[in-house]
Amino acid sequence: MADTLYSKIILLNSKLDSLTNNVNKLSAKSTPSLLGPIIAALITAVLGTLFAQAIDRYFRNKRENTKDLREIHSKCVNLKIKLKDLFRQLAMHKFHAQYWWITHIKQPDSEYKAKCYLEHLRSQSEARSTEKEIGETKAEFLAEVVKYEKLKGEKFNVDQEKNAIEDLIFKKAKTYSLQTDLDVLRDELAEKDEAELRENYFMNLQLFQKVINQMI
Repeated sequence: MADTLYSKIILLNSKLDSLTNNVNKLSAKSTPSLLGPIIAALITAVLGTLFAQAIDRYFRNKRENTKDLREIHSKCVNLKIKLKDLFRQLAMHKFHAQYWWITHIKQPDSEYKAKCYLEHLRSQSEARSTEKEIGETKAEFLAEVVKYEKLKGEKFNVDQEKNAIEDLIFKKAKTYSLQTDLDVLRDELAEKDEAELRENYFMNLQLFQKVINQMI
């Protein structure tokens, strides 16, 4: 962009010099008159105005460009925050699907057994819905990155991270055998196993942060 401004300045100066020389030649050939200096003054004024407008347009575009880049950066940060919450939800739903499944399996036929199965199905449905929202948010994030690169006029070295984000796969929740004691699962394992799954998902946020770090 700086080269473009510089070339415009050179072009305007050359036009000014050329027109001034032509006016001077015409004035030299004709009888003494105020017409030549007046025309030269008018040309100088017009070109000076164009020159000032070019400079003003350059700096205005530069300010707007910087503002747009910052807005994209801010949006990417917000999308990363949203993804962290979605990862937390996904870990919870995936863990609960396994929790309610083994609880259902180990129950005798009863109303509670049916309730556990319904909770298992509900958790599976919530997990699928959350995964869909994660996919949409990832796509939005990557679209903003492409927009940033185009506006910046250059690509930064994050192709590996972008590919990893596109291909993101989430670890499955731990499964439990029929030998699992439900009291132990509820009182000791549940909180720990869900936290481990959540932290595993949170590690994926490093990919998004690496991309964000390259902005501005």
